[in-house]
This record gives sequence, C-alpha cells and structure tokens, in this order.
Amino acid sequence: MNKKISEPKRILVIEDDIGLNRLIQKKLSTEGYMVTGVHSGDEALSWLKNNDFDLILVDYILENTDARKILKRLQKNRISPIPFVIITGNGDERVAVEMMKLGALDYLIKDAAFIELLPSIVKQVLEYIQTENNLKLYQKELEQSEMRYRLLAESTNDMIDKKNVDARFIYVSPVCKQILGYNENELLHKYIYDFIHPDERDIYEKYHQELLLDSEKSIVKYRFRKRNGQYIWFETNTKVLRNPESNNVVELVSVSRDITEQINTDRLIKEKEAAELANKAKSEFLANMSHEIRNPMNAIIGMTNTLFKTNLTADQQKFINAIKISSTNLMNLINDILDFSKIEAKHIEVNNIDFNIRALIEEIVFLYEHQASEKQLKLLYDIKPNTHCDLNGDGLKLKQILINLVNNAIKFTDKGYVKIVVEQLNESVSAVELKIKVEDTGIGIRKEDFGKLFKLFTQLDSSPSKRYAGTGLGLTIVKRLTEILSGNINFESDYGVGSCFIITVPFNKSNKTVLTYEDLWQETKPHANLDNLQVLLAEDDGINQLYLKNFLQSYNCKVDTAFNGEQVLEKFNSYKYDIILMDGQMPKLDGFETTQMIRQIEKDKNYSPTPIVAITGYATAGDRERFINAGMDDYVTKPINENKLIDIIKKYCKENRKN
Repeated sequence: MNKKISEPKRILVIEDDIGLNRLIQKKLSTEGYMVTGVHSGDEALSWLKNNDFDLILVDYILENTDARKILKRLQKNRISPIPFVIITGNGDERVAVEMMKLGALDYLIKDAAFIELLPSIVKQVLEYIQTENNLKLYQKELEQSEMRYRLLAESTNDMIDKKNVDARFIYVSPVCKQILGYNENELLHKYIYDFIHPDERDIYEKYHQELLLDSEKSIVKYRFRKRNGQYIWFETNTKVLRNPESNNVVELVSVSRDITEQINTDRLIKEKEAAELANKAKSEFLANMSHEIRNPMNAIIGMTNTLFKTNLTADQQKFINAIKISSTNLMNLINDILDFSKIEAKHIEVNNIDFNIRALIEEIVFLYEHQASEKQLKLLYDIKPNTHCDLNGDGLKLKQILINLVNNAIKFTDKGYVKIVVEQLNESVSAVELKIKVEDTGIGIRKEDFGKLFKLFTQLDSSPSKRYAGTGLGLTIVKRLTEILSGNINFESDYGVGSCFIITVPFNKSNKTVLTYEDLWQETKPHANLDNLQVLLAEDDGINQLYLKNFLQSYNCKVDTAFNGEQVLEKFNSYKYDIILMDGQMPKLDGFETTQMIRQIEKDKNYSPTPIVAITGYATAGDRERFINAGMDDYVTKPINENKLIDIIKKYCKENRKN
C-alpha cells in the first residue's frame, strides 16, 4: 500500500512449460508489467521469501504436483493471502470451481485466444485487488467514525440508514421502531423495494439509479410500509459514498423524515382547490342551463296565460289548463334535474310553503288521467278520513316524488289500476306524519332485482330490446328527495301481480286554508289599474318581449322595449320611466353593466333613482345577490309569476301611482 501508483505491477508466473512461460512474460512485459517466470513450486517459494508480487499466475497442472499443493505451501507462513489466477489447459469447470473456493480471483484456459486475452484479464484482476486494498484502508477510517455516526443517528427523530449498491439495508437507526414499528434487525439485509408502495417503486428505482450515476438529485418522496401494514410518506435525502480512486459506490447514507401530515395537508389543499374550481364550473354551467331553459319556458307558460285570458270554450279552457299544469310541472322537474348535483352533495335547499295535500293529489290525478285512460287504466286516489290536509313544507318536492312514482306505475301497468292512497300516521299539535302509497297492478319486480331499484342510472331491463324507455334516474331522485324531506321510502312487489311504493314524510301543519287545485290554476284577471305607468322593458328574446309587453299592457301600462343595454341607455337618457324591467343577459351590453351605468348617470346628474327589477332566467343560489349588488332593486325569475310581478311593480311605483 506504500507503493506509488505509477510503479509497475509485479507479476510471478508459475508455468513448467518453458516456452509458454517465456511467451507469457513477453506479452505482459510489453504491457508495462514487471514479470518474473519460474517453473516449479520450490522456485516460487524461494522468490516469495524475499520479494513481493502483486499477482501470481499459476498453472493448475505442474510436473509431479498441482497448483492446489503449491498454493498451500506458499500460503503457509504468510499473514495476508496471495492474489492468484489459475491457468488451466483442460477447461474443466470443476477445477475452476475448486480453485475459486481456494481463493483464485479468476481462471484462464489455454486456448488459441489465451495470450491475447491475458493482458485484459490481468488488468481487471489488478484493478479489483486495488479496490479491495483501498476498502481495507477505508474500513479503519469508518470504524473510527462509526461511534460518532451512531451517536448522531440515535439522537435524531429522523431515520438514518445505510444501504449497499443493491439497495439492501446494512444499517438502520433505532428510531425506526418509533417511526415504523420495526426493530433494527427486521430491516437489515432487506431490499428497500420490499417496503415501498407499488405506486412509487418505479420512482425510487429511477432515483436509486440516478444516485449511482452521480446525479445531483438527492431527495425523493415515497410511501414506506410500516410494521402494521399501513403506509407513511417518507422524504429521503441520500448521500453517496464513493471510492476516491475508482469512483465506485461504497454505500448510500440516507436521512428519512415522516412527511405524512404535510402530504395530507397539501393534498387536502389541492383537493379543496380542485373542488372549488369544479364547483365554480358546475355553478356556471347550471346557471347558463337554467337561463337557457327558463327563457323558452317563460314564453310557453306566459303565452299560455295570455291565451287563457281570451274567450275560450269549456273544452279549450280544459286543454289550456292541461298545458299550463304540464308546463309548470316540467319547469319544476327541470329545476330539480339542474339541482341534481346539489342533491348528490346534500346541498339542495328545502323551500317550505303552505299547500293542501288533497289539492296536490287531485292535480297529479288530473295531469295523468288522460295518459291512464289511453291505456284503459283506472287512476284512483283515496285520502283517508281525519287526514290533516292543510300543510306546510316543501310541497313541490313531494309533488315531484309522486309524479315520478305515478308516471312509473302507469308506464309499467297494462291493465287494472294505479292508485294513490294517503293516510295519517301520527299527529301532534303542530305536525303530522303522512303515509303515501302508490299502488299498481303492473308487471311487478323480480326479487333478484330488488337491490338495483334505487341505483343511479340503473334500469332493470337494459337490453337493446327493452320494452320500457327511460334514463333510470327517476327512482334515484325519488329516494334522495324523500330523504331530504326527512322521510323514508320502501316498496312491496309481487312479480306479475303488481307493486306498491310507500313513503312516510313529516310535515308541519299550516295555519291557513289552502285553495284547491282548480283555484290555484285560475289566473286572476287584471285587478289593479296601473294606468299610464311608464315601463321600459329590456328583453333580448323576441317572444318573451312580446308576452311581457302584452301582459303589462293588459294592466294599462305604457310599455317601451329594448333588445340590449345600449338601447336601454339611449332611451333612459331621453325619457323618464317609472320602472325598468331588466334582463340580465343581453347582447352588446348586459343588464349588470347597464344598471351600473344608469346608477352612475343618476348620481352625476342628481336624479332620483329609477326602480330597476331584474327579469331573468338566472335562478341558482347567489344570483339574487349578483343583481342586487349591481344596483337593481328586486329580482323576479322566469317563468314569471304574474301576480308577483304586478305586486313588485306596485311596491316600487306606489309613490308615483295610486292603485
């Protein structure tokens, strides 16, 4: 080890074939080695007594002896082993294995390529010897620092470990028991990959390979399996120890920290941000869908109201009434479908109103009696005596529940009847619990299909040849809405005989008597004289504009119209209006911007504020606040409730007009 690196390596050749011996000496000498050749063990022993050699090449078969016996004699009185390579002429693998066990670093077969391969084999063996010698040297240095290293490892809360180049643990600090639950010995000589989560094994393998290639990357995050089977997140920082001469990796020293809490916090933040973006996108989509659907629905319902006020025959009134009920129910259904994501997230609002259960059931029967009669079915209802009918609760959601159930019953019944039965289960001073059944004599449900009944988008018959159409959404909505109303739903069915769906729902009692369904759908004729009230109607949809203009004129209002915000500003600057009805979404300049500009004009010119009421299809949560914050005074959603609109106009114009 005291030799200079530039000093030639010394090689002893033991070969009894004089010609071959000289040939080996000549070949290695030309490569820069100092080569000595001998022909027997005695000669070799004599040379080794007074000389040191870096490598011995020894023929396996010598005259009257063999390499095994010679090596034993040579090793007898030596402290350190002699590095040697076997030369053999027969290529016997058994001989090679035997000599390798004895300590041979390699073996060479005397074939045609033997002399040419000899220098490269010798070079490889000498490099290996040099590396091993350095590791003896390094071992002493490591032993001296081992105590300091262990003291450091045992005094930190982070886990310190050492791994060999194959990623096996060769040291683990005692804190692993606290962090992972393992004793140190349970990890020793184990591959780290056996403990890494499958999803991160490729990541760690790439990290490990980059470390071996002298990459600057030293930190990696991955999940490590604890003794109880759970995984925690590790952040590992690794330093690579290398042989300074060969640059070969000696070992890898890692410091690992449990960052599970940090990862979970970061994940929650990211999930929250993603959820907020998704909710924003969903809200914008629902708002736009609501607006786009409510505009044509407003025209349908509004024009139906207008037609209802003309001179009609009894049959025409009946048909118009059916259109009106169907349109209103369709609007309610659309509202709930648009809010289905809120139902899923349990964020849907419960809107309590006064309603009459008898009127609600009679309305549903009226709505579906034609559909039932076309299939020659009886559509019946039975409200048991002593049932408290005037209620307060979300009657619209109850109506949607029953509409879904009745529609399904008629769809799956070909003969017999569909019947709604209402009875009162419990009653207190202020509340009642109702049991409502929808019975049918239809096809029924197989017992094996019971579990599929309320699953989202699932149909009992999904084959291409199925007889009954549908989305599979109806009963899911029914179940969710029933639960939102704090109720329960169940069913009974006998396949081939019929089915019965039963809901139980609590309601508060109403303090007022509610009108029957005929009264509810009879529109009030103009009852307030709003003679010469100057109204500016801003509405970009031509049909809705026509409907609202005719409706307001029926109250003797003077109505001016505008299709966009620019026209509104032009007319506002040239005429004084008693009230402005403003759509939110218009081309060129929308209702929000137009309102803000009007308020600024009024402020600059010291005008008294003109009442501005939003007439809009935007009807999702938060929309009212948007309109009020823009400077509007009130907010009416489409389809327009005509009585509510007139009341609002009267409210904001009462200072200028008498009723």
